[in-house]
Amino acid sequence: MAMSRHTKVLRQTAPGTAVMEQVPIPVPGKDEVLVKVYAVALNPYDWKMLYGRVPAVPTVLGCDFAGFVETVGESVTRVQPDERVAGMVQGGNILRPDDGAFAEYIIAPAHVLLHLPESTSFENGATIPTPAFTAGFCLEHLMGMSVPVDEPVSTVNGQAAIKEAAREESMLLVYGGASSTGLMQVQMGKLAGMKVLAVCSKESFDLVRSYGADVVFDYRDAGCEQSLQDFTRGLVRYTVDCISDVQSAAICSRAMGAEPGTYISFTANGPEIRHPNVKSVKIVSFTVLGRTFSFGAKGPTFPVIEDDATFGGKFAEKLELLLRDGKLKPLRSEEREGGLTGIVPGLEELKAGRVRGQRLVYAVR
Repeated sequence: MAMSRHTKVLRQTAPGTAVMEQVPIPVPGKDEVLVKVYAVALNPYDWKMLYGRVPAVPTVLGCDFAGFVETVGESVTRVQPDERVAGMVQGGNILRPDDGAFAEYIIAPAHVLLHLPESTSFENGATIPTPAFTAGFCLEHLMGMSVPVDEPVSTVNGQAAIKEAAREESMLLVYGGASSTGLMQVQMGKLAGMKVLAVCSKESFDLVRSYGADVVFDYRDAGCEQSLQDFTRGLVRYTVDCISDVQSAAICSRAMGAEPGTYISFTANGPEIRHPNVKSVKIVSFTVLGRTFSFGAKGPTFPVIEDDATFGGKFAEKLELLLRDGKLKPLRSEEREGGLTGIVPGLEELKAGRVRGQRLVYAVR
């Protein structure tokens, strides 16, 4: 497949400013893959990078992508040229400023690439990686639960048939259930046999239920905390807080504490729950990539955590089986026009809160 000598990238140069550049097409390292990008999906993380920091160096933005494998590094065996894949990288990483997904060609770590089923379009495939790896990291790596891949899911009236006793022992609360990671977390919790409770806006109730939530609560309801406490009696053992602010932590706290539990918040400086029975864990799921990273000049440097990277490789294989067998469905998406040049207006919409219940996707061809 012939390639031009250069690739276009969308690079942040200042707070709120990103420009198109042409750079030489990169060469993959021994454990890396060069991917020709066909579609990218926007994350809230992307707009927070663009508008929320002063970049120490200009960095390519974007995390989620899908496309064709172009070339592979000398040690790569799990993917081959011309295969259809989706994956994640970490845009905005000042230690690897060329790593972002918003480009025509990108370098990706091979161990977390996902083979896409022929029935899954590049646009749908791009919605999967970051939310799925984050949800899997919480469920399997931190909670110790497991999503089965070799058992058929029996259903009764469209719901997974699970013994009620087992469901009560493994309640999962997902705050921000309508977010991208929230919807993935809901799906995986159901596949793992858990009783899934979700907190979201009332407008998103039907969406969150369609992904498997058993019970939903409206965070805007003045009685949300009390209703959640009355329902759970503080017996929720696992909570994933996809919003991770003071309000979300306060609401989640009412559902926990009667039993030993784990509260997981996103971002390194997220909130905690102060119950003696509850362990608060703060995560940054980019550790599955096996690369050092930093968000800004004044921020910490995150080292490679080999255990997390090993988990990422193993979970990628599981995700492929879940996608192949139709057990895990992509997120709802809206394809926008403009390719790479249309991304900044899309990020502005995300920042303004005008995008709900779906991911903005851009074709890159």
